[in-house]
This record gives sequence, C-alpha cells and structure tokens, in this order.
Amino acid sequence: MKKTHWVSCAVILLAVVNLCPNILSQDNAAVNQQNNIMTDGRIVLAAMISLSDNHIKKVGDTLELLSQTQEACSGDWEKIKPLLEAAEKSCVPATFWFVHPDGAYHTVEKGLTGQNLKDRDYFPNLMAGKKIVNFFVVSKSTGNKSLICASPIIKEGKVIGALGASIFLEQLKETLKKEMNIPDDLIFYALNEEGILVMNWKAGRVFLDPTLLGSDSLTSATKEMMNSKEGVVVFVFEGMPRRIIYQTSPFTNWRFALGHIIKD
Repeated sequence: MKKTHWVSCAVILLAVVNLCPNILSQDNAAVNQQNNIMTDGRIVLAAMISLSDNHIKKVGDTLELLSQTQEACSGDWEKIKPLLEAAEKSCVPATFWFVHPDGAYHTVEKGLTGQNLKDRDYFPNLMAGKKIVNFFVVSKSTGNKSLICASPIIKEGKVIGALGASIFLEQLKETLKKEMNIPDDLIFYALNEEGILVMNWKAGRVFLDPTLLGSDSLTSATKEMMNSKEGVVVFVFEGMPRRIIYQTSPFTNWRFALGHIIKD
C-alpha cells in the first residue's frame, strides 16, 4: 500500500472526526438541520468506504506479494508460516492460510487443519491461477462469517498451492466503527453485489437477506439501492421509519449505507 494513500486517508479521517458530532446532535424537528446531517453523512460514508476498501486491498496485496516469495514457492509450511504470522498481525482480523492443490490447508493458529477447501466454489479458479477476492463463506476453521482473499503460488508455470485469508466481517465492521468513532446508535450497513448484508451496525445480521426480514418498504428500498450507485431511501423496519443515504464502493461494489431513525 502506498504511503501517500494512507496519508490522504488520514486527512479524510480528521475531517470525519469533526463531522461525527453533527450527526449525533440532530434536531429532527428542523428540516434544514437534517439536510446538514445528511450532507455530513455523505462525507462520513465516503470515508468509511475508503477505509474498508483499503483494509481489504491491503490483505489482497499482501497475499499477492507473499505468494511470489521463495518461502511460498518452496511449498513448505514451516517456511511459509512466519510470513503469514507477520501478515496476520499487520492486517484487519482474519485467519491466514496456505492451501495445497488437493485442498488440504494450514492456518497460522491450527497448523494442518484436517479439513479441505476443495469443495469451495472459488477453489477451481484459485488452482487455475486466478486471484480471489469478494467471495463470502462461513469459515471452516473458525466458524466466522468471512470474506475470502487468496493468491495462487505459481512456480515454473504451475500452481503449487495458494495463500489466502478469511477476513472476519463482524470484526471488520468493529474496526471501522473504532477508526471512525461511529456511535452505537448510528445505523450503518453494507450489501454485497447480491444484496446480502455483509456488515451491519447490529451484530448477528451478517449474511441475512434484507428482502426476507418482513418489511415491504425495506424490500423496496433494498431493490432501489441495488439498481443505483448512490441515493437516499426511506423505509420502516422494526416499527420505526429510517432515512438512509448510500454509496457504492468502486472496489468491492458493495452498497454502503448510513442513516438514522426518523423521530417526530
């Protein structure tokens, strides 16, 4: 990751820290103040997308770099393990792993897991020499709902294995909340390209389909979001009206949403 990229991200964050109090101090009786809040929210949302993308890119870039090292090309777990240990410490919470062409794999925490990745839908493409990103699974080794990033290890034109990481989506959300000082009562979530929740301000909702949660207006709002790159939607969920602004990540194509409950 280029140093200048992180510097620009830090500048955005300084602005966001100053804007977050405006979101918290909303006076819902004043329409003009709500408009200001929504304007501030768009800036916060753009910063959130940038941070999320950077975290995911860092994992993917790290794996691609490590897959080209002598240690990785040796195919020897004992030589590969220290590289993945260091990567795991420097990235967002994730399990880093090395997989053999037969699907058997090692993780930093458990070593050889005794499980197999051959039945994963992404596995054939990975063994065909293609990088994997933006693929969602429930991790076999941890049980965490995860985003997969992986890079093949190619030696003399042949794929001899791959390095990968299962990024924990709940922890990614918590990382963003902490980095941006987002309060617990601020609504935010992200939908993947299929319209499935991959982050949510409330724990336990990852991988749920919003169109199946019993709210017609939420279903309509979700469909509108998936048909547009950015905008504003209003819907009722759990008996309370909510106003949401959303934007699309240029990297993951996730729809990130930020908003608040509308009060009389």
